[in-house]
Amino acid sequence: MTARERASKAAKARAKSLTPERRREIAKRAARARHAAASPKKDIPRAEHTGTLEIGDIVLQCAVLQNQMRVFSEASISRELGRGTGGMTRRPLASSNEPAMPAFLADAALEPFVPASLRLALSEPVVFRGRGGQRRGVEAFLLPEICEVWLKARDAGILQPQQRQIAKKADELMRALAHTGTPELVDAATGYQRIRDRHDLHRILDAYIGEALLPWTKLFPDDFF
Repeated sequence: MTARERASKAAKARAKSLTPERRREIAKRAARARHAAASPKKDIPRAEHTGTLEIGDIVLQCAVLQNQMRVFSEASISRELGRGTGGMTRRPLASSNEPAMPAFLADAALEPFVPASLRLALSEPVVFRGRGGQRRGVEAFLLPEICEVWLKARDAGILQPQQRQIAKKADELMRALAHTGTPELVDAATGYQRIRDRHDLHRILDAYIGEALLPWTKLFPDDFF
């Protein structure tokens, strides 16, 4: 049995091992993405905080949407972990009847290593409004799973020389994410961290300070607390 056949068998086993709760979660996320893609422009969430995450030579555009979802630009992930064709390019894998993958995973060599949960999550992009118009994004928490696909393909020894350079980037990203959570990196890159901390503080004050005294908290800066 070849490495690809073993990986394909393992991928099918992982898909069968998903719990009913995990399957429902994936289905709901895919449904939300399809709804966003088909909704009128006024219903598409807006990017309220945007920024650039730089890790070594890797540059990823990211945003926090008005619904507090953290996303990476699909185009920037494709540029760093794909063929540089941009996030708007999506094509089905020639050897599969599965949903089309973004450019950064649209390669037959990677197909056996893409778990069913990730394939479903990426089957429809997150659509949001950014500078210059409508954009496509990938939920930030999926980035480690995307990197893991490249690393598993590398470990199986099936990547071409140019693809091994992409796997090297995936390895660099995984090392960075091991020290800091992906949402925290997005929050820091977009400046949302300060706003998030302020919101968290206000929720704590609401919980522990009597309603009659809450108006007096406005007399003190947040740093006081």
